[in-house]
Amino acid sequence: MTKQFKQLLGLLILSLFLGLFRYFLLEEEYPLFNNTKNEQIFTVKSDSIKFVKDYLLNISEPQLVDINFSKTIYDYSLGIFVDARDKEEFDIGHIKGAINIPYEIDDNYNVELLDSIDNEIIMNEKSLVVYCSGDGCTLGKDLAYYLYNEMNFFPLVYFEEGYPEWKKINYPTTLPKYNPTNEEAEYSGLSYSNLDIVLIISLIITIILFIYKPYKKYLLTFSRILLGLIFIYFSFDKILDPLRFAELTTNYDIIPYNLEYFGALVLPWVEMLIGLFLLTGVFIRISANVALSMMIFFIFMIVQAYLRGKSIDCGCLLTNLSLESASDKRIYMLKRIVQDFYFLALTLLIKYNNKVVDENI
Repeated sequence: MTKQFKQLLGLLILSLFLGLFRYFLLEEEYPLFNNTKNEQIFTVKSDSIKFVKDYLLNISEPQLVDINFSKTIYDYSLGIFVDARDKEEFDIGHIKGAINIPYEIDDNYNVELLDSIDNEIIMNEKSLVVYCSGDGCTLGKDLAYYLYNEMNFFPLVYFEEGYPEWKKINYPTTLPKYNPTNEEAEYSGLSYSNLDIVLIISLIITIILFIYKPYKKYLLTFSRILLGLIFIYFSFDKILDPLRFAELTTNYDIIPYNLEYFGALVLPWVEMLIGLFLLTGVFIRISANVALSMMIFFIFMIVQAYLRGKSIDCGCLLTNLSLESASDKRIYMLKRIVQDFYFLALTLLIKYNNKVVDENI
């Protein structure tokens, strides 16, 4: 058994222990493994109103339905349609008669509006139909489960095709008198967070240290400390809120064997320990190898989600979740990909430090 393998095994065992220790300290219910079965999409082959009514009367939690099922609910006025997108997208166009309740991560909702919807559901035996921007958008599902878990709304269904498909097949919509261009409709502007500014400054410093030979001897130390701080910073809020992190990772729809919740307990501790090792200058070689593997994995996860058309918060940093439209979320994903490539470059610099050192001799 090699030295690096022993160090890797020790790192994983310690991360597992710390993750399980955090699990036992959690006050809220936390499933170690996601036992949720694959969702079955319900549909109707004709205007089967009896089937739809019977189905809505017997569901006990939010259910995924297709657009034809939703259209039957719409045609027979069996439900209230709720648009989970932000107001700007809603104003550009929405399902006719829909109510706009943008999904809010901080649960900042209009209580009076929710109460009026609840009364409508009870008094008129209505169901709730939630949608957002189509395939890859999780806002509709997220809002549906919030209204069910926190507000006790039911019966409740959501459909993934969303407004774009509804409009495409000429179902009833409400459009503004002025139709903005695609660029105006889909892009609200690229914004920069404090983290973005810090990373841009650090990139400039890294380039300066790399170019100017008198300062090149400080490059490795700077890169190691910077990457260590990044890993610690990105792991901290995930350790504090593993449930939120796990819920975000489920949006990738690719993690095998329902390991999202278990991984959300352990992975942040791996990040934290790697960050501490890099920051203090111990176990650098194994830390660089693990960091390299993690960065490649993170880039792959976000890139494949982006290419599949998903509009999600990547879960990289819980304190910097995007509250914007689906199109803005995709821009946010691209920013994360660029950042991860920068982190990957720092990792490679540390891993192959002997070559850099040799150049300075």
